[in-house]
Formats: sequence, C-alpha cells, structure tokens
Amino acid sequence: MSFGGYTVLEAAGGIGDMSALMRECEAGKTPRAGCQPPPEFPGLVKEATELYRTDAAYRKAMDAGGEPHVDGRIRAVFAMAPFAAVFSAGSLEKIRIPVEIVVGAGDPILTPKDNAEYAAAHIPRAKLTVYPGGVGHYTFVDSCTALGKKEMPQLCVDAAGVNRHEIHEEAGQAAIKFFDRALGK
Repeated sequence: MSFGGYTVLEAAGGIGDMSALMRECEAGKTPRAGCQPPPEFPGLVKEATELYRTDAAYRKAMDAGGEPHVDGRIRAVFAMAPFAAVFSAGSLEKIRIPVEIVVGAGDPILTPKDNAEYAAAHIPRAKLTVYPGGVGHYTFVDSCTALGKKEMPQLCVDAAGVNRHEIHEEAGQAAIKFFDRALGK
C-alpha cells in the first residue's frame, strides 16, 4: 500500500525516477504526487529534498534509483493505492507478470489518475479496481483506536458512507482470488 505499492511495482520491473521528483520538489513544483508530505510524516519531503541538495551520497543513491530493480522471484503483484507517478511509462509497459491494483476514488494523497490509473494504463493486462465515492488513501490501513481518531483524524476517519471494514474485506478477498488465479492455485 502506498510506498509499499511503489516497492512491489519496482520489484516487478517498473523504474521510478525519484531524483526527478526530488528536483521538482526542490524547485517548488508540485504537479505530481510526492512533493507534499503525507500527514504521518510531515517533514519527509523537506528533509529528503534537503538531503538531496546537500548530501552527495544520498543524491548518488537517489540518482541510482533510475536503474532496474526487478526481483525474478516475484510472480504476481497486488498493489494498493500505489505511489506510481514516478514510474516511466516504458518501464511499466515491460512488466510481464500479473498485476492487480486497487485504489479509492477519493484518494487525495496519491490521486488515482496520476498513480493507480496511470500504472494500470501502462502495465499490460493489469486489472484496476477503483472503490467509489469517498474511499481514500488511508481507508486501506487498519482501523484506529479512539485516540488515533482524535490525534490523527486524517488517517483514521473515513468519508461519510465509507465502511473501512467492508473495504478491507473486499480488497482482501480480491487479493486472495487474484493470487489464486495468478499463481495457479
């Protein structure tokens, strides 16, 4: 989910250009997902762009991110609300394993159009499920305690009419069916 979705797409053959994202963020551009910090890590983008600007080793590691990181042991990928805007279309088009992507239509963190829909449009035979309405980015994470709802409502409180438990059940069942089909069970 989220950066985990990015990771599995990278392991499947997608090539993300995080250094281009760092340059865009540093220049103050925010057209793509990733320049605004997620609520759970408010200092992330500022710290990452500062490290990219000032730390040669960090910059070198980020620039090396444009190399392929395919893991041949992975035979199928189920990505939830993936951070995918940084992948080149050409690298996504070369993915040959089964891929299924789920996302909420109401995701304001990693907008479906620029991320999940973009990835699904470029990965051959990828299946995309967009949960309707106010299903957001954090709908896919665990249910929160009362304290969590009070302290971090943006992560814990879903839009009216969204039942987080039902979305978890649906996505979980979809993942089981997908892996059974993809892996021949």
